[in-house]
Amino acid sequence: MNINQQGAPQEGCIVGYAEAKNMRLINEYLGYDLVKASFRKDLKLIWGAKPTVEGKNFYALYAIRTTMSGEAQLTGEAITSSQRESDQFGKPGIGMTMSAQGAAIWERMTDQAANDPLRNKCIAIVLDNLVQSAPRVSNKISGGKSQITGSFTIEEALDMANILNSGKLEAPAKIIQEELVGPSLGQETINAGLFSLLIGILVIFAFMFLNYQFGGLIADLALLFNLLFLMGILASFHATLTLPGIAGIVLIIGAAVDANVIIYERIKEELKNGKNYATAIKEGFSHSYSAIIDANVTTLITSLTLMFFGYGPVKGFAVTLTIGIITSLFTAVMLTKEFYIMHMNKGKEVKFGTAIMDKLLGNVNFEFIKKRNIAYIVSMISIVVGSFSIATRGFDLGVDFKGGRSFVVSLDKAADAPAITTALDQNLELGTQVKSYGAENQLQITTSYLYDDKNAQSKTSDSIVISRIYESLKPFYASVPTFEDFLRSHVKNSVKIDATIADDIRKSSVWVSVIAMTLIFVYIWIRFPKWQFAAGAIAALIHDLFFTLGIFSLFKGIMPFSLEINQTIIAAVLTILGYSTNDTIVIFDRIREYMGLRPNDNLE
Repeated sequence: MNINQQGAPQEGCIVGYAEAKNMRLINEYLGYDLVKASFRKDLKLIWGAKPTVEGKNFYALYAIRTTMSGEAQLTGEAITSSQRESDQFGKPGIGMTMSAQGAAIWERMTDQAANDPLRNKCIAIVLDNLVQSAPRVSNKISGGKSQITGSFTIEEALDMANILNSGKLEAPAKIIQEELVGPSLGQETINAGLFSLLIGILVIFAFMFLNYQFGGLIADLALLFNLLFLMGILASFHATLTLPGIAGIVLIIGAAVDANVIIYERIKEELKNGKNYATAIKEGFSHSYSAIIDANVTTLITSLTLMFFGYGPVKGFAVTLTIGIITSLFTAVMLTKEFYIMHMNKGKEVKFGTAIMDKLLGNVNFEFIKKRNIAYIVSMISIVVGSFSIATRGFDLGVDFKGGRSFVVSLDKAADAPAITTALDQNLELGTQVKSYGAENQLQITTSYLYDDKNAQSKTSDSIVISRIYESLKPFYASVPTFEDFLRSHVKNSVKIDATIADDIRKSSVWVSVIAMTLIFVYIWIRFPKWQFAAGAIAALIHDLFFTLGIFSLFKGIMPFSLEINQTIIAAVLTILGYSTNDTIVIFDRIREYMGLRPNDNLE
């Protein structure tokens, strides 16, 4: 059964309207003892939470019937679950289920409302003494299951479901501070990032076209569709785009192009073996499926493990990667194949190479296996040195991992965040975070400089840090204040912050790594003829992880740029591991195929 929130105000529920500017005066009038005495004891006048008409500043005043003690007849404690759902017309609504005791009260209330001789027929949902909704009741509702429908948006339906799920909250929320924090990336950095991403995509497009001609254009088109599908799905989920999420998109771009390259190279191989065009297309796709599916399934295992067991920034990476794997398989395999089938039905053929690129890349024959001892030596030295550096020197951990100090500072003119970041990096240390904070002349500066176990509570360290911030900011004042005036009038707030994600990420990272590697090992063992394939894939994964982290530890403080371990670096490492697994499986797939075709050949 349904209760329906009508689009038009219900006169039996609403006793009047007022502009926001007049509501305070009306409340004062209604608060007079003489006025209150003229109302029934079970009557309560409550304002609506939202304007009655979108874009207008008028609010409705509801007349609510309560118990004689002034309490609500039914509280949120009676609701066992509430969720957004759609009505029979596909419009957003809210479904709710009540406990047995609540269902009995709800049945009585809805029966009274549905049969009210004054035709009120409304039941109000009140939170923080504001009417969030006042749906009309069509008929008596039994069983405790109800649906509220009407003129809801998706966001309003979600908000209402959350309100109903919150139950009865005895303590009201009190806002003690409200702040507007700007993005941690300055606009110049954002523009540079978008520009570099665009250049990267254009280079990929150009390479695919030069290497595969018209076939490359088809792959480029499939990649564009993949990005559109991915961004559309993320938008429909109202997903927040974070740096790890962007890293997931980058990985998907590479994986999608990889799939087309595997298919195209196989088609070229079939053509070289004398197959006709139609047969080469068919067998090129069919012989590529195992490599593409195995590579994507292992990556999917990692992303799902991160999604369910990961913490913090890696979840954004995992969600984006999971969606992207599905969309890339659809576009890189199905869409491109359908295009070639349509093309063949018209009696046309597509070229998959150029003379120049075939000459450059067609006869490349680097004997990796014969030179493996060189690779063993280089890798072992790198990993041993890197591991020793990790054990002795550690990492340059960011604020998220080791804590730091945060200052809110005001200038006497608009702040240039990128330039200020550069100045602070010179006087404090690389990796200082600068964000716009409220007004255009106000900044939040976060640094882990001189912040460790022995210096965290040191007054001397506090003085050094704030002094260096003052010296760094001097060039950015129109009229430079004295140090005392800077502390008194321009430092609005200063706090020490603990590590926000370190412990949780460290703990979850261990479990995620163990679970993901175990699942990948099992999957590869099932899919490939020898357990050594699974062991090799895991060894390659661990190798790439320690190789990368070893470099970050070994060269910290030496490079002219920051090698700080923060959320961005986590995203980058996850991207590297994604490519590592993908490439390993592609190579293993061809080895597996040759072992099946030529079982008596030497394994090397």
